[in-house]
Amino acid sequence: LTGLYNRVYFEEEMRRMEGGRFAPIGIIVCDLDGLKLVNDTMGHDAGDVMLLTAAGLIKRFFRDSDVVARIGGDEFSVILPRSPWTVVENACRRIRDAVENYNLNQPQLPLSLSIGMAVSNDATVNMADLFKEADNNMYREKLNQGQKARRAIIQTLWRDLEKREFVSAGQTS
Repeated sequence: LTGLYNRVYFEEEMRRMEGGRFAPIGIIVCDLDGLKLVNDTMGHDAGDVMLLTAAGLIKRFFRDSDVVARIGGDEFSVILPRSPWTVVENACRRIRDAVENYNLNQPQLPLSLSIGMAVSNDATVNMADLFKEADNNMYREKLNQGQKARRAIIQTLWRDLEKREFVSAGQTS
């Protein structure tokens, strides 16, 4: 659907990049907030649009040597070889800024991503541990902003429902 690598490929690349040849190395994990709510209320076509939009926003900030993948239904991850903390942190900021700009210009369905990152300078980096650290950081952010994202989606759905009710209330059968 998204044109990104899948989880199997992502995990193969994590194994390939162990051992320090690619240090410093970073991992970013992004979770698309509210996808289940959109799928359940607006249908999977609307959810697919959200996934495609998120994938497009995420992948445009990375080099060919970076591995950008959709690793789950609503999760994306990026491996950034030879990338110090500042490079990975700036990539996260660019993703956040792109989501904010998207929401300013596309008010019909807000997009929200929870983002976590981790970086290792260690020559004996364990990529599974690095991924777990980034994933934990993402979940920490999700706890902080998850309710806000759900409220924004519900407000959008409510506005759409009110518009439909208003239009249908003025019609006679």
